[in-house]
Amino acid sequence: MAFKTYNLTDSQIRQLANVFYLEQGNVKGVAACASHCLNYYEKYQKKKYKNPYDCVLYSGWWSNETSVRQRMANNCAPTACIEATGDVILRGNRTLPSYVDEYDWLYDITSATNNGKPINPLDRSAYKKDVTKVKNRFGSSWTFYCFPDGANGNCDPFGYISKPAGSNSEKPIQNETPVITRKTSYKLEPVSAGSASASVIILQSILFAEGYTGVNGKPIAVDGEAGGNTIYALAHFQEAVGLTPDGVCGTKTWNKIIEGLKG
Repeated sequence: MAFKTYNLTDSQIRQLANVFYLEQGNVKGVAACASHCLNYYEKYQKKKYKNPYDCVLYSGWWSNETSVRQRMANNCAPTACIEATGDVILRGNRTLPSYVDEYDWLYDITSATNNGKPINPLDRSAYKKDVTKVKNRFGSSWTFYCFPDGANGNCDPFGYISKPAGSNSEKPIQNETPVITRKTSYKLEPVSAGSASASVIILQSILFAEGYTGVNGKPIAVDGEAGGNTIYALAHFQEAVGLTPDGVCGTKTWNKIIEGLKG
C-alpha cells in the first residue's frame, strides 16, 4: 500500500529522528513513531498545521514546545534512526497501518483488559493484537496493535482508537518480532551523571512535571542528558521520598517514581 510522502528538509528529518529516538530508543521504534506521527497528523491535525514537523513541534501531543525543541536539538539519534525516519516520511514506507494513532509509555497505562478480563499492564507478553483494550492516565482508551520491537523489547505499545471496516488487509508492521510468551516488563535503565538515553528523558520529564529544579533554581531541561541540574533534581527527589540522595536512579528510585505515578 502506498502512503503519502512529505517533502521535509534534512534538518527537519534529523530533528524528528531525535524526538522519536528519545521516545522509543531503537530503529524499529523510531520507524513506528514516525509512522504514528504521520497517521496522527493526517487524522487529527492536517487542517491546523502545514506539515508533520509543525505538528510535532506545536500540537502538544509529544510535549510542550519548549521540551520538543530541546529534544529536537539533542542530536542523539543514530544514523540508522535518521534513515528510518526519512524512509517513512520522505519515501512513504510506513511500518504501521494508517489507523494506528496511539501509543503510551507502559507506566502511563492505568488498566488493560483482554476480552473484559484484567491483565497486568506491565506484562508485555499479555498484550494481544486487536484484543487488548487500554486506558491511560490521561483519559484515553484504545486497542493494542503491536510492540514495534516485540514483547521482549523496550518500545511502547502502539494501538488505535478505531479500526475502519475492511482494514485487515492494510500494510502490517515490517519485520514484526513474534511475541515470546514469557513475562517481561518495560526496561528502565539506571541513570547517573553523564547518562544519555531514553530513560534519562523519562526521568527528566517526571522531575520537570513534579516541579523539581536544578542547581540554578530553574526547571530542568528535558534533553536526554543527565547533567548537573538533572542529578541535583534527582537527589532532591530521592531525599523527599526517603532514599539516599546519591544522584543515581537505580531500581529503588525507579520504583518510587512508579509508585508516585500510580498514586
